[in-house]
Amino acid sequence: MRRGILLVTAFCVSFAVLWLLFCNCMEAMTGLHAFRPVVNVMTTTAQDKDSRMTFPVEVPNTCLVAEQIVMYEGAYLEEPQSDEVVSVAALLVRNTGQYGIVCATVILEAEDTVFIFEADTIPPGEAVLVLEKNKRAFGPEKFIACTGSAVSDTSDWDEADAVEIACVDMGTVTVSNRTDKVLSGIYLYYKNYILDPGFYVGGHSHMYLIERLEPGQKIYINPVYYAKGYSRFARIDITETT
Repeated sequence: MRRGILLVTAFCVSFAVLWLLFCNCMEAMTGLHAFRPVVNVMTTTAQDKDSRMTFPVEVPNTCLVAEQIVMYEGAYLEEPQSDEVVSVAALLVRNTGQYGIVCATVILEAEDTVFIFEADTIPPGEAVLVLEKNKRAFGPEKFIACTGSAVSDTSDWDEADAVEIACVDMGTVTVSNRTDKVLSGIYLYYKNYILDPGFYVGGHSHMYLIERLEPGQKIYINPVYYAKGYSRFARIDITETT
């Protein structure tokens, strides 16, 4: 038990340090002050002796696993305005399936509280740190149940054969049409990403739409809140090819 608590503590401290470095680099290179989800305090009761439900836990009837619940302090990433929050619950959710998740909801029930976590665009095998939908604070909860739902996309999740994406500098990306056809309605979904230990941050993804790409055409784009080394494209959707 003691070893488990130490491992959880080490995870929280490491995450906080990495995230602070991430935020400092983002502000220095892009000036995006609003994009600063600082994590000062993180803790968990997953290994507490009196907990009725321990983590990780499989979300019934889905391919999701709720790996850990933590306390989050910083910008609330689930809304465009990113207001500062303190002690909000955050859940690390992993997609263990072979297909990408289009949208998902995980509900954790405590003895007198319900925590709701919503996310979209979770690639197969990847994890995402999701902030509680209603900004509910996380305390010494005793969780008694976990439910949820997930919608998978069994089609070609990442149409990388048709589109090539390359990072040019901190905020600039090139997108190239690798086919001999016209591509229309290209949706690029991307999220904040921490390389080590390796998970997305924020349940909801950013989206950039490219109306049209001619055969072999390459364009330069500057997606909002995208930063080389700190963001990752999670999904590519192409509406039409002609």
